[in-house]
Amino acid sequence: MDVASIAKARWNIRGQSFEFDHIAPISRAGETSLENLALACGGCNRHKSNKVQGIDPATGDRVELFNPRQQQWEVHFGWTDDYTQMIGLTAIGRATVAALKLNRIGLVNMRRVLCMAGKHPA
Repeated sequence: MDVASIAKARWNIRGQSFEFDHIAPISRAGETSLENLALACGGCNRHKSNKVQGIDPATGDRVELFNPRQQQWEVHFGWTDDYTQMIGLTAIGRATVAALKLNRIGLVNMRRVLCMAGKHPA
């Protein structure tokens, strides 16, 4: 399978459907290359759309969104004590949580179920 086919494919991992997101969107001169692709759920991919920046809710500053190929998740994100909501630890983390709506009710409920089943990834 070539990279373009991979980018257009939907993947099902443990019952969850994922698609590839272009980290730097094609509409903003991003390329279809393995270095520019990341798995995302459909909801997160649609909320991200062609965004590369977001607003940090704490400061109002416009900042780059999290890049999973260049940055470490643990630096920018954490969890609430019950592991149901993501917390942005940095401006990039906060802007990404807000832009992708990473604490929307469906995700919070899914995390709650995963915690009860002992399968939350945190």
